[in-house]
Amino acid sequence: MKKQQKRGLYLLLAIVLLIILFSSLVFAYSIGSGDEVHQYVSNQSHFVWISIPNEIENNIELRPYNWSLDSMGYNLDDNENILIASGEEDTEFDATCLSGVVIDIVLLDDPLLSATVVAGWGMSVARPFCYHFFDPDMPEEGNYNIGWNASLTRQYGSSYRRADYLWDENVLPYYTGKDSSGGSHAVDQDQAYYWLGRIAHLVEDSTDKKNK
Repeated sequence: MKKQQKRGLYLLLAIVLLIILFSSLVFAYSIGSGDEVHQYVSNQSHFVWISIPNEIENNIELRPYNWSLDSMGYNLDDNENILIASGEEDTEFDATCLSGVVIDIVLLDDPLLSATVVAGWGMSVARPFCYHFFDPDMPEEGNYNIGWNASLTRQYGSSYRRADYLWDENVLPYYTGKDSSGGSHAVDQDQAYYWLGRIAHLVEDSTDKKNK
């Protein structure tokens, strides 16, 4: 990846963060009916970033920010873009995040670690929101992987580590054609931007004190 292109990905996330910090609308979450907050916030970067690269502009324009979401993750046929992805970080099915269930392992080492569900309410409540929390006051010598403590048996990893994982394992490989080990990887820039949108959601959550 050229340095300029890589810098563009980082800059998009930085702009999303600045919008959240300085926009009273976003801070108050006072978005109109039907205007989902994460898609709305992510879409504002599209207007603030004057010199936005054409490829990012083209991706954002694939779908409007109030497009319907699903729980299946990335779908090429649906033209899912950064905006849709920022919403689907709350809707995708994730069996490691089940509300009201007992899980027999601590989910810290891998943000996407599979868990053994020993009792539960069913799959309909499985969403990745369990990994949308971050405690910056517990650095763990730079590991920063303390998130939501649901119970004594369920300490989930942090949004910081989840974002880092998605960046290394999804965004860069699909964009550059190289995996995190340097091996060959399929190139799919639209999918790279989809996962960038998922990271944008986590950046947006990190500015809300309820997610800390």
